This record gives sequence, C-alpha cells and structure tokens, in this order.
Amino acid sequence: MPPRTAVFVSSRKSVQSVAPPRPPNWSADLPCMSSANAVLLGLDDRGRIALGAWADLVIFDPASVQDHATDDAPLQFSTGIDTVYINGDSRTGR
Repeated sequence: MPPRTAVFVSSRKSVQSVAPPRPPNWSADLPCMSSANAVLLGLDDRGRIALGAWADLVIFDPASVQDHATDDAPLQFSTGIDTVYINGDSRTGR
C-alpha cells in the first residue's frame, strides 16, 4: 500500500482538478478521482463502473467543490461532496 501522503495528495489533486477556476476536463479528471486511485491502491474491482465491480460512487457539483487543504494543514477535508456510495450504500455527511 502506498504511503498515506500519496492518498491525500491524490485526493487533493482530484479536488483541484474539478474546483474553479478552470472548467473540468472530464476525460482527464475522472481517472484522477477514480481508476487512478484504485490502481494506486491495488484495488482491481474499484474505480470504474462495470459489471462485477463494487458500486463506489461520489455525487458532487463541480461548481461547489472546494479544497481546504494547505501544505501546512494537508488533512483538511474538502467541501462540496454531496453523497458517497460505498458498496452501493449511501453515505451522506460525515
């Protein structure tokens, strides 16, 4: 498994890729938020929507996603993520 910092950096990059000021480039940004992270973590049955894969989905409005992490405080949560589905079960809020 990669170091924890690799996961947080990947998460931060994901948020930065859909947060303003630039419009999203979905073909480049979606893998950063899904399949690339699954590959990094060695999770072959996650990170994509496919028959037989786990139903892990994130519902968000790109206009409201905001990164709060900084170099001094990298573990700050992002905002603007409405709902997360883990194994098909909805997880709303924290």
